[in-house]
Amino acid sequence: MTKKSKSLSISKYIFLSNNSIQFVFYKVDLEITKNIYDNLAQLFGYEKAQNEYQDAIDGDSAPPSFIIGLGSSGHGVVEVMYALMYAEETCFIGSGIDINEPNLILYNGYGYSVTTNQNAEVQADSLLLIIDHANEKIISSIVEIINSDFLLDANESDDELISPFFNLTKALKKFKKDGNVYTQDWDDIDDLAGLSRVWPFTLSFDD
Repeated sequence: MTKKSKSLSISKYIFLSNNSIQFVFYKVDLEITKNIYDNLAQLFGYEKAQNEYQDAIDGDSAPPSFIIGLGSSGHGVVEVMYALMYAEETCFIGSGIDINEPNLILYNGYGYSVTTNQNAEVQADSLLLIIDHANEKIISSIVEIINSDFLLDANESDDELISPFFNLTKALKKFKKDGNVYTQDWDDIDDLAGLSRVWPFTLSFDD
């Protein structure tokens, strides 16, 4: 498993079934910048977007994060998901990504001000978001890291699966175990619970 960069603290969530990886999520906090918060204007207007930015600066809310997920959507199909997350219920989500500062494109993209409503305020085949240099480096790094840790493969029945490029048993000894769930530096999964209302995966969380 790829070692964490000293400047990039990654939270990891791995769900196993019969010793096989069913779901993987990597998360990293982003820099609190005006560009990142300007994207929220698409969801609920510029004034509230600026209020959310100020709250983050003042420490009254958590910084935004970027989450990458790999997992089953059923019928032997593995999906990939990318999410720009604000707090626990506001997000932009997509099934493909293109990173080219100052633009971040999420393909088959959706934006939700509140995921409990399950109604997207924005939807586009190519959802254009704005990023800055610092966050472009963070997002590019976590994409590179998860791609170097896992391969999307298939078995003899053509069912898709997630294969690690590392010794799974050895790596998971460093994780916190709770049943079939292994986490590293990811104690609060409320953000995953929020995302689970709108993501394509079969993994769900109780409210």
